[in-house]
Amino acid sequence: MNGESRDKDQGQNTEMHAIRRRAAFLSRGGVSLPLLIIGVLLALGTTAGLGYLRLAGPPAAGPPRIEVTPELIEFGEISPTEKAVVEYRVRNAGGSPLEITRVSTSCGCTTAEVGKTTLLPGETTPLRVTFDPQAMRAEGLNEEDIYRIIFLRSNDPERPEVTVELRGRVLPSDSDSNSNSEPESAVEGR
Repeated sequence: MNGESRDKDQGQNTEMHAIRRRAAFLSRGGVSLPLLIIGVLLALGTTAGLGYLRLAGPPAAGPPRIEVTPELIEFGEISPTEKAVVEYRVRNAGGSPLEITRVSTSCGCTTAEVGKTTLLPGETTPLRVTFDPQAMRAEGLNEEDIYRIIFLRSNDPERPEVTVELRGRVLPSDSDSNSNSEPESAVEGR
């Protein structure tokens, strides 16, 4: 026999010897084949189960919940040419992301915008509101005592729309006092 054949035969003998040793171990009661199969299946099942739990992620801690503070801001007195700019705080007090879907106001003379439209649980963003008396007068309104409402729509299931208030006073301008002293016929004739 040449050297290559001898090495090949020895390799096959070694493999056969290993198989015989495993079979002898199992037949002597070391571990029964059914028990071995059950152990492998349990190990695979547990691993698959853990993988599923890991993919599913932690359970949600509840729905989103919108909070806006304060509910009312009074900006005081302003001249007819100055703007009142105030800031509210919008907070997600819930356990899921809060989506602010719409911000609107009760009058075109008041604008409002949020810093962020998506808030994670516990996160806060500013709600900036601007009242412009000149825009109010352009709409034909000549109010002194101002009361405006800001509306926020969101995915909060309990409060899909919340409102906050803005109040203040616009001081009369010099032209307002002059126009009141003119006769009515002169005002109508313009």
